[in-house]
Amino acid sequence: MRELFDDPSVPMLHSMVNSVVIAVVQTAGVLVLASLAGYGLARIPYRHANGVFLAILLTLMVPAAVTFVPTFVLVSTLGWVSTLRGLIVPGLFQAFAAFLFRQYFLNFPRELEEGARIDGLNYWGTFWRIVVPNSRGFFAAIATITFISTWNSFLWPLVIGQDERSWTVQIAVSTFLTSQTVNLHELSMAAVFAILPLLLVFRPAALHRAGRGTDRHQRLIRRVPNAGRFPPADCWSASCNRLRDHRMTSRPGRPEEGDLSSGGHAVVGVGFGGLAGASGAAAT
Repeated sequence: MRELFDDPSVPMLHSMVNSVVIAVVQTAGVLVLASLAGYGLARIPYRHANGVFLAILLTLMVPAAVTFVPTFVLVSTLGWVSTLRGLIVPGLFQAFAAFLFRQYFLNFPRELEEGARIDGLNYWGTFWRIVVPNSRGFFAAIATITFISTWNSFLWPLVIGQDERSWTVQIAVSTFLTSQTVNLHELSMAAVFAILPLLLVFRPAALHRAGRGTDRHQRLIRRVPNAGRFPPADCWSASCNRLRDHRMTSRPGRPEEGDLSSGGHAVVGVGFGGLAGASGAAAT
């Protein structure tokens, strides 16, 4: 391990730092820009929304090889060769992520947004205070995909990173395998260290997502009376959905607590701020 990081011909540690910076900044940029674009196309009515969405779809049909040389010429003209700007800026927006966000926001519950409108929020406030907190699972999925794709990218960093100080970890690993020599032991160690950040990002996120629904339901049970008998209306995790389906199918025809149409006690998690409460008992 010490031999790997002390090799003067390959700045392995600096390359890993570059990869982390590029992957984190690009992932954040894709989440912000693509989500705003997707939400605008899905929820904000304006005349040219379909035309803009069609233009985004058309960019997905253009092969990357067609735009590779023009993008390099533009980056070179701006003087961004061998800089982090040249590695980060071209990937800050992804049309496919914008498409996925639009399709997701089309199915987002409008009732939550209407509750925010009642509280006086505009589109901007509704997006950041209602939509984003209730879409963390989808944001995490897009972030994971984007981070892995950016971390594993090779061709663009190879062309732009012409200086050793701008190498990414993939370029540094490739230097141990040439047509003349194969530095096998350092190549193996470098491959392990190149994989570790992906495991650190993906595995905890998967474990957190798997246990989040159960933990949240237990917190709501402790906070809300009678919430254990039927999942609260603002809980849409997998565990709450399974419990809700079980309650609805186990005793058909009988009103359940939490069923808004039955007149029973219901925990209503609508939208924003103080719009959370319980309905009265059923009228007899």
